[in-house]
Amino acid sequence: PGPESVEAAASTSTMGLVVQLIAGFCGMVVLLLIAIFILHRHLCRSLRGRQRLVSLNPPDMCPILRSELATAYVDRHRDSDYGFQQEFELLPDRFIDRTTRASDARENVYKNRYPDIKA
Repeated sequence: PGPESVEAAASTSTMGLVVQLIAGFCGMVVLLLIAIFILHRHLCRSLRGRQRLVSLNPPDMCPILRSELATAYVDRHRDSDYGFQQEFELLPDRFIDRTTRASDARENVYKNRYPDIKA
């Protein structure tokens, strides 16, 4: 029971504190990774049904005849305009044969009333 035993006890208690801190830090990292994994999985699952890849299966849509226009309008207007929404979602985000260079030009940017609509 001399000074050497006091130093040994102090060093073991310091070592124990360091081990506890490292274990706590590792535990927090593991919990954070689990939370991120669960959140990512939940978000991907909820978004999976909404997004449809248009480029894989482009629709074959022909023009509507004038005589069938009223019927087509009524059909698309059913179910809270779901037909119009579905047809709009089938449109591609960009067209290969059209550009928006004029709308994006510096001198025309301030003229655009609706910045998300390009000509």
